[in-house]
This record gives sequence, structure tokens and C-alpha cells, in this order.
Amino acid sequence: KFIQTRSDELRDIFHKLEIFEFDSVNAAMFFTDDFINDLGDLVLKKYAYDIILIVNPGSFKVSVRSLNDIEVGTMLKSLGLGGGHKNAGGFKSADSSEFNNHCSMIEQYVYRFYKATRK
Repeated sequence: KFIQTRSDELRDIFHKLEIFEFDSVNAAMFFTDDFINDLGDLVLKKYAYDIILIVNPGSFKVSVRSLNDIEVGTMLKSLGLGGGHKNAGGFKSADSSEFNNHCSMIEQYVYRFYKATRK
């Protein structure tokens, strides 16, 4: 019963999820504080984004996930934001202004170093 209830909750959140796409690369972000791993996996696979940012709206902690060749850990370390491994990593922003700046930095990095992701 518990597993079915959580599965139903995940499905409902996924269907109501508001996804924000980046302008210049095949990337997107969304806000959630629940089912971070499951939603990240579903969004990456269903919409075939190259990279996504999963943002906790209360803390501005961000989980970054990718598919294919985008080296998330290397990118975040190069930008001085955080770290991780090939397809997952994370960072934290102090406020919405800093978060917007970090998103811009990530978009520019992906655009510059991963040409296949360009729109």
C-alpha cells in the first residue's frame, strides 16, 4: 500500500511538473523538493534533454544530471560551483540572483564545450 501510494504521488507530481528550458542548449530545469532522483530520471529519459538542473526551491540546492558525454562533475568544478561525477553533481546558491548567475554560467559552458547540445 505504501509503495503504491508513493508511486501515485510521483506520477501526479511528474504530470504537474513545470519544466523551464534553456534558450541556447538542450537543457532544462525544474523545481522540487521531493522525488529528486526519480523525477530527474523521468525527465531526462522522457524529454531527452542533455542536461537538467533539479532545484530545491527552499534552499537553492541544485542537483545537475546529464546523459551522454556531458561531464557534470568536471563542469561544476571548472566553474567553481561544486562537483560530482560524470553524469551527476550538485551545487548550492545563496539566493535567486546567485542562482540565476550560476544557471547562466552552466548554459554558457555547455554551449561552448558541447556543440551537439546547441539548439
